[in-house]
Amino acid sequence: MANIKIMVQVKQENIPISSEEEALLKRNKQAPGFTTSIVRSRSQLLIERYIQFLNTDLQEYIRNQRILKLDIPPEVLREWYPTPNWKKDIDKMIRDFMKIKGEPDADGNFDYMSLFSRARLDDTGLHLNVDPEILQIYIITNGTSYTSLDYNLTTFFKSSYTYEMYWEMLKHDDPRDNYKFFLTPTEINKKFDIKYNVTNILDKILIPTQTEIKKLFDAGLSPRFFTYQERRELVGKCKKIAGWEFTVHNDSRTKRQDIEAQESFMKIDNFLRKHLEKYRINILNQIRLMNSDKIIHLWLRLYKYENTETSHINKKTNYLCFIFRRYGINPNSSKIDQSKIKDAPLFQKEEKDTAAGIRYWAECITHIKESSASTQIKDLFSQLNFYDYRETDTECILTFKTSYNVYNTIETYFIDDFQRVLLKYFPANLKVCYNVK
Repeated sequence: MANIKIMVQVKQENIPISSEEEALLKRNKQAPGFTTSIVRSRSQLLIERYIQFLNTDLQEYIRNQRILKLDIPPEVLREWYPTPNWKKDIDKMIRDFMKIKGEPDADGNFDYMSLFSRARLDDTGLHLNVDPEILQIYIITNGTSYTSLDYNLTTFFKSSYTYEMYWEMLKHDDPRDNYKFFLTPTEINKKFDIKYNVTNILDKILIPTQTEIKKLFDAGLSPRFFTYQERRELVGKCKKIAGWEFTVHNDSRTKRQDIEAQESFMKIDNFLRKHLEKYRINILNQIRLMNSDKIIHLWLRLYKYENTETSHINKKTNYLCFIFRRYGINPNSSKIDQSKIKDAPLFQKEEKDTAAGIRYWAECITHIKESSASTQIKDLFSQLNFYDYRETDTECILTFKTSYNVYNTIETYFIDDFQRVLLKYFPANLKVCYNVK
């Protein structure tokens, strides 16, 4: 069969909340943050978790302009909130929730909100009238961009700031953010509603929360932790701290990437034997010094070259050496150029898009591999090979190379599930293409 290209539009559809994992809370990335009170932060999570646990269809309530009534029995409140003064603690949290949130814009327009219109606590439990339109800002519905928070883990938090820092870390444990985020002193003060100087931010927030989360990681309770580096800028004649860059470390991702990197290294070796034997040893010596993530991305880039029409390239050796240099590798030397590893490959838009697509797809296929799907389904999706990725002003185009049978099976039987996984890692305006033989 001749090569054909089949276009399939991926649309964002309603994705119901799942309660497969008892303690897993899914929160919209745009959800309001947490207070500087452990009491109120835990109460806030309790309410959100209970609502998600019920798996309520918020859209039905919104369409019919109905108020969502929730009744949380005393035994549930006591189980999730085992403190002597639990009634007073919940009282404080409810009062905070019922405060009007929002502020007017430059034109004087405003959009104020309050999650609860009424809250009553008596011997039969906590009774809440919830505005569904406000609630969906807090929790994940309708395929909005989300991340997950383990409620049980939060019960170990002791610092009042750990909730927010851990949540910030979860939001950016994502390939699109390169597992990093940046906060200025002003942003931190606004986030926590404080007025700390740089020294206090370090002593009272960054150091304690980093230490606490790392202890939970070392104890096997948290799968991730963060590190940070200060960024200084020249102000007048002095360099002052402009903010901190945070890096999210995920143990399961690191172990998984190390195994994949070993496989990618062998594939790169075979590629070099075929295309660049003269430079093979120099290149391999430098690749050994790269981190797992970069090795995987490099192999996917070489795979793209190997499966792309290259007859128009006159000097293929020069072209490949050019690509390697953009990954910080000098084919004519045995030493790696560390200065170029961080931002490669950004030498033109095509390469930048390719690098982004490779990163997204690497996370996406890992999601499928680690899911509870059958071995047959995982084998099916493993036959989808990344071919190309482009971003335009109106859409993002992802192209796979595969057989017609694989394409037909996925589109016939698994397209809905595949859409959900793709939209977890790729932008929403995604179009999928198949280069089919």
